[in-house]
Amino acid sequence: MKKLSAILLVLIFVGNIFAADVTADFSAANKLYAEGKFSDAASAYEKILQTGTQSPALWFNAGSAEFKAGHLGKAIAAYRQAELLVPRDELNRIWVLRKVLNPLSPVESMELIIDKLTKSKTNQEFLSSMSNGGGPGGRM
Repeated sequence: MKKLSAILLVLIFVGNIFAADVTADFSAANKLYAEGKFSDAASAYEKILQTGTQSPALWFNAGSAEFKAGHLGKAIAAYRQAELLVPRDELNRIWVLRKVLNPLSPVESMELIIDKLTKSKTNQEFLSSMSNGGGPGGRM
């Protein structure tokens, strides 16, 4: 039993180190993107993906880096992977948000988003507020 507990403890420790490495690598890739080094950022995101790490944000960032690097096919594939990982109800809320913001000017959009974000505790609450009458003029 002690041996099993020791093995589990080691696995948890190694898992935490691995998670920290992925987080550091993700931050480094984001920094490359912010510096305009899109090909390098795309490679960095790809390296993270090769570890088996999956998240909508990782795939979306990879797609954006590929797009900015001029790799349209890879960008589309990455965006599609991101979309597949987002829960359907959350994706629908995002589409509603796009519909609400589309007719607005950039300034109006930002004012509406800032107003709703300051009144929301989570992203899901924010998206729900936008789909439950969050647009200008009330309910959609």
